[in-house]
Amino acid sequence: MGASPYKAIFTDVVGVIATNGWDTPLSERMVEHFSLNQKEIDDRHHLMFDSYERGNLTLEDYLNWTVFYEQRPFSLEELRQWIFDQARPLPGAYDLYQKVKARGGIKLALVSNEGAGLTEDRVKRFRLRELADYMVFSNAVGMRKPDPGIWKLALSLAALTPRQVIYIDDRKMFADFAGSLGFTAYQHTSVAETEKYLASQGL
Repeated sequence: MGASPYKAIFTDVVGVIATNGWDTPLSERMVEHFSLNQKEIDDRHHLMFDSYERGNLTLEDYLNWTVFYEQRPFSLEELRQWIFDQARPLPGAYDLYQKVKARGGIKLALVSNEGAGLTEDRVKRFRLRELADYMVFSNAVGMRKPDPGIWKLALSLAALTPRQVIYIDDRKMFADFAGSLGFTAYQHTSVAETEKYLASQGL
């Protein structure tokens, strides 16, 4: 196998390294668990979520406006801890990227849409600081995928061009969008398939 032309992997966190931090299935489980009104939560979520993921609202702000707009029989802290507890690392993902980095001397950047609070919890619990060389989270930089600027910022931090980077995302649209920016892009479907793909690219 020849040497890989790639200097870095940029990857999403949610759906690739860990379960989604906040998505429709999780919202539905929250509504069922806490006996909430799905339509009211959804309506408020759609109005608040963009600002939350761009870092203009804290997790507490977001939950206050989407859930605690009226009195509840549970506390904000109970709900926040329940949300944190739902997140899980995807089996084998951390080890895969650790091995690829060690084997090929390649850098790893995390490029992820994630709100405040959820980000800090994931970074700490899933040891992402030890895994990644660069972390670009939407709430910290005020941009969300598919804003091209979030990928450009990651490239600037790594001092690389798109042709030197493989981008991995579980969302096909984001993988395709990164491909349109010049990245070699791959849609993640499982850890095993991603491992095969990276091996095929010399990593």
